[in-house]
Amino acid sequence: MFDILHQRWRMDLLLSVVIFMISACAAPTPTEQRITLEVEINPTLTLPPLPTATEPVEIVYSIILLADPNSDPQLNSEVEAVLRAFAGETGMLFENRPSLEISNLPENLRLVVALNPISNVGELAAAAPRTAFVAIGISGLQAGGNLTVIGGDGMGIEDQGFIAGYTAAVITEDWRVAVISRSDTSTGQQTRQSFMVGVRYFCGLCLQVYPPFYEYPLFAELPVSASPEEWRIAAAGLLDRAVKTIYVATDAGDSSLLDYLAQSGVLIIGSSPPPENLRQNWVATIQPDIATLLQDVLPGIFSGQDGSELPISLSLQEVNSELLSAGRLEHVEAVLVELLAGFISPFEP
Repeated sequence: MFDILHQRWRMDLLLSVVIFMISACAAPTPTEQRITLEVEINPTLTLPPLPTATEPVEIVYSIILLADPNSDPQLNSEVEAVLRAFAGETGMLFENRPSLEISNLPENLRLVVALNPISNVGELAAAAPRTAFVAIGISGLQAGGNLTVIGGDGMGIEDQGFIAGYTAAVITEDWRVAVISRSDTSTGQQTRQSFMVGVRYFCGLCLQVYPPFYEYPLFAELPVSASPEEWRIAAAGLLDRAVKTIYVATDAGDSSLLDYLAQSGVLIIGSSPPPENLRQNWVATIQPDIATLLQDVLPGIFSGQDGSELPISLSLQEVNSELLSAGRLEHVEAVLVELLAGFISPFEP
């Protein structure tokens, strides 16, 4: 009986242990809490770049040459060469324009050089006080401030004609000389008149020692409408009168006229550099030395110097020493100095 009770107690105890273990395994566990973060992604969003060191912006200044189709092409070429060289030395941009208006003045414009007959230089200079302006051969302008005027009283046409006539008389036996010029321009007429004065300043009455006897100096002039053949006919009339030296003024004839004169054995004084095939007959070129003058004034302009009125100077270039000796050249240049200084008048007394 005791054994049966003991076994039952053991069975009850074992059953209690099993039930406890089963209950422990089935007990609920604490609930896990999860937090979800939702991030909206915009595929078009561009993030700003990281800051970098600021690079300095280089300011490029510019130079403009104003020369319209009626400007002297030779002067245009000479001035352009000076300005291109200066722009290269100073790191500036260069442009050659036929016109410029206040409404389209470029930014960072440093210098404008205008050739006759550009007419609005004064207005441009007033509208752009920080830009330097140089007017060449343009009358009616008041120099000063940011405006420099070169040859405002003219391009020295009278002086040019005078010294051409004087040189022709110096080198020509019996003073048998002449000028070929335009008849329909004031420039051509002034050249012809001052040439006559220059010849007579050297030889007085210019009387010949031997025939043929003509009243030298002579001249031939035609309008712009004249054909090359008409210019050659006019030159032939001078040759028939035993002319030995001829000054061909600016805008007179063309290259065929020069070729005709050279083939005829005439000595030529010109207002522009000669073609290579004419150098044997070419005495000298007499022209304004504007290129050198412009080179001289540019440094002052860029240093802030006030503009001023500058007269035109002349020089003898392309001199043929076989036709104009060193001694005679020195004499002519001495007279030229007095002429430019105003001690000699290129006009009729």
